[in-house]
Amino acid sequence: MSSRPDILFLDANVLYSACCRDLLIEASLVGLCHCRWSGLVLSEVKIALQRKRPDLRPPQLDRLFELLALACPEALTQLRPAVSLGSLPLIDPADGHVIQAAYAARAGIVITFNLRHFPRRHLSPLGLKAATPDQWLFSKTKADPVGMCALVERCRLRLARPPISKSDHLNALRRSGLTQLADFLASS
Repeated sequence: MSSRPDILFLDANVLYSACCRDLLIEASLVGLCHCRWSGLVLSEVKIALQRKRPDLRPPQLDRLFELLALACPEALTQLRPAVSLGSLPLIDPADGHVIQAAYAARAGIVITFNLRHFPRRHLSPLGLKAATPDQWLFSKTKADPVGMCALVERCRLRLARPPISKSDHLNALRRSGLTQLADFLASS
């Protein structure tokens, strides 16, 4: 495992996905990374969950955000005066807050499923790069297959109501966009 943990800024689409969120939080808990996010990102997650998961009651949503804060107490990023995004030609101006918060968090990597909105030419002047959760998790898996397999298994075993088989968990990882990781785990 890497001696210096990556500082990851998690985009809302990554925190929305339970599989991605759980694996990245677990990676943070074992010291592979430090997860960061902003209040705006959390608001986006909450709105998306309320829209797409009407079965989740407000107390359940509140509990999710409480657990995120407990697991990663340093994650909530406060903006620091610094970068003006006015000079950056953003593909989607609505993503400007993500870049600004990632910079403020001193993150090295923006973790997002939407790489198209975070091209290298826009991020590298700020010392940032972008990766999908699958790319980042798979890179850690290649570096330490045994450790990452154990990490994924811990996440799977926590899913106790109802329990989930390894095969069903691999399918859930694939549906969540973690295809490289799932394919590696299936072949192990």
